[in-house]
Amino acid sequence: MTPSARRLTLAGALGLIGAGLSVLAGLTQLLLGHRIPAWSGNKSDTVGLGLLSILLGGIAFVAAVSLRRPAATSPGRRVGALAGLLVPAGLCLSTIGRLSYVPAVLLLAAAITVIAAGDIRNMIQATTQHWLQVLLSVLGGLEVLLAISAAPLPIAVIGAFSGVLLLAAPWLPVRASLRAALILIAVIPFASLTWTSLITPLIALLAIFICTCWWRGIAGEHNRRLA
Repeated sequence: MTPSARRLTLAGALGLIGAGLSVLAGLTQLLLGHRIPAWSGNKSDTVGLGLLSILLGGIAFVAAVSLRRPAATSPGRRVGALAGLLVPAGLCLSTIGRLSYVPAVLLLAAAITVIAAGDIRNMIQATTQHWLQVLLSVLGGLEVLLAISAAPLPIAVIGAFSGVLLLAAPWLPVRASLRAALILIAVIPFASLTWTSLITPLIALLAIFICTCWWRGIAGEHNRRLA
């Protein structure tokens, strides 16, 4: 096994532990968050944020598993795994407070280990090739952050899960038409419910614009291949 492969295996192991602890922290927030406010970020919506943290842990788990497969040597796969580790690490700090410290550190360590595995130039190139997907995921993370402070509870829950869907949809291995539909589902309901905030409708418009540009790029590439 090459040094790069060993580092990716280590990153996967750290990610799996961090993801597992993130899910455990989410369950704690879900069941006991209202009893330990100092540890759970003093959140009023411990149920919704607990479920969100479990979902973020699931995303990190998928990213960690992908690093333990031979395909992880692909720069594109590494970039996707890196995003799948960093985003949950950052967002869980806003959802479950102190409970997320250890999982976040482990996920961050896993991400640093992926970078240390080398091939940085090709990873940067892969990022530039998928920059529209990266932008959509950034908008998804922003939507999650907005949902955390939203009220009432049903709107906050819808916003949180919409944000996670927008974060993940660009990278799902599904048909382009289904991916576009998921992106629309991820932005339109939350924007419609919180249109007075102006920021969520703006996120929706940006996401639709980026999705349209991406769709045209896919269609153009398909036509060039046929030619």
